[in-house]
Amino acid sequence: MLYIFISHYDDYSENVEKIKNIDRENVKKIYLEDYFVNPFKIEESDRIYILTNATSVLPFVKQFGENYYVINKNYYMKNLNKFDIQKHLSNRNISVPTLLEFERINKRSFPIMCKSKKHADFVIAIYTLGTFNSLFSKYNKNDFYLEQLVRINEEIKVYFVKDETYFYDGYHNEKLHKEISDICKKISEILTLDVFSIDVLVCNGKLFVIDINPAAGLFNSMSARKKLVEWI
Repeated sequence: MLYIFISHYDDYSENVEKIKNIDRENVKKIYLEDYFVNPFKIEESDRIYILTNATSVLPFVKQFGENYYVINKNYYMKNLNKFDIQKHLSNRNISVPTLLEFERINKRSFPIMCKSKKHADFVIAIYTLGTFNSLFSKYNKNDFYLEQLVRINEEIKVYFVKDETYFYDGYHNEKLHKEISDICKKISEILTLDVFSIDVLVCNGKLFVIDINPAAGLFNSMSARKKLVEWI
């Protein structure tokens, strides 16, 4: 059985339904909040996939010993935020937008992207120092990180499932596929992820990686959903 755990915090039921359509008998949706209230026995032969970025994910994962297969478990145990991830990738020569320090921001720094360190949370483009100062008169800088804004030609959603890379349904680009596949394999190794999604920004032939999501819903790729179910 493949148990897909979601949360009322960011309910991805529609994504789960598309995965269940591959094999309705062997895929089951469970809410984390319901499991904490009424836990049930999960067999060591079962598989667990977490489709939420709720804060309860880490304590949930810690319940399962080495004999249980929780997809992306090693990644979750590191408890990384989005800023940590981008730094890790940059340090391992994966192209990401330039990370900026709050203390060095001046009127020549703009435009920039301001992003919450939490997954699937606040993201805003900032174009002036006045807007920047106004924003952080209200919010804590420690909850955010800054990137140089990349002026893109194209943005591509990419899914990775157990050594295979998938573009969204209907998108084909043989020229980019190998390069992006190689990038995804490196990300998988660096972050110990077996399943994830990324956004790839294309800027004048150069690729930049943003928004690595370990809770990938695989919503726009039938092939990726089939790979997940068949692999399990």
